[in-house]
Amino acid sequence: MAPSKKTDSRNPTTFSQALSASLIAGTSTDLIFYPLDTIKIRLQAKEGFWKNGGFKGVWKGVGSVVVGSGPGAAAFFTTYEYLKRTLPRNIDVLEQAPAANHLVSSMGAEIVSVVIRLPLEIIKSRTQTAAYGADTTLRKSLRMVWRNEGLKGFWRGYGGTLARDIPFTITQFPLYEYFKKVLAHRFPSEKGDGEATAVHSALAGSIGGGVASLVTQPVDVVRTRIMLEAKKSHADPLQSLQSTSLYPRIVDLYKNEGLAALFKGTGPRTGAVMVAGGIYLGLYDAAKMYNFELKR
Repeated sequence: MAPSKKTDSRNPTTFSQALSASLIAGTSTDLIFYPLDTIKIRLQAKEGFWKNGGFKGVWKGVGSVVVGSGPGAAAFFTTYEYLKRTLPRNIDVLEQAPAANHLVSSMGAEIVSVVIRLPLEIIKSRTQTAAYGADTTLRKSLRMVWRNEGLKGFWRGYGGTLARDIPFTITQFPLYEYFKKVLAHRFPSEKGDGEATAVHSALAGSIGGGVASLVTQPVDVVRTRIMLEAKKSHADPLQSLQSTSLYPRIVDLYKNEGLAALFKGTGPRTGAVMVAGGIYLGLYDAAKMYNFELKR
């Protein structure tokens, strides 16, 4: 193993750099914030916070992070870096408008990463809320989803996830890329090379994440509800509700539970996203700049 060349805007990120950096950043960040994520899920659940476990067992299902966070992050960043680098070569407007390039690239990366990430999020959510009883484990959640819902159950709420995550991503990443450059210009590093440091990236990621979290909070609440609902029989009236698009679900939640229900968990989620966004993107850029690659 040998240190790779430090990357910057003049040395585009390679596939191996994006892969190794995202594996480190994704797994580390999700492990750090797992308990807060559990609390957020329980706050948003229809039955309420305390009935879904309260503060007990907040590390329940953490094994899914070890298995799934790295691959999900790797799918996103390898796709994002590839699109960010190649799209401007073929689409003139994206070369002239960096923000548009970051928006389109992050959207494409999110579509790819959700396919990999969603099954593990569903299993994790069911485990965190003890959906199948107090003895719910990752293995039991996996088995019950397969038995009750089949293969498609692992991608339950895919449309809702994209409806939340794409607006989040296309808000966060253009802001992240923009503020990273602004901060690097306003507060240059000691080297004076004009390049963003990991600290700049962390601050930019925190700003972008905070704004994106507030914008997408109602969608996040509804999407969590979708993932937590066990599939009912065809005779159950909830079946048709589960198959509707996201907008009717938001309207239904507002009518039945009020405006406050659409913003359940805002404090924990926004706070966590700001801190996690800073750590995640700061770690990603730090690992990308100083990652190790195999000697050829």
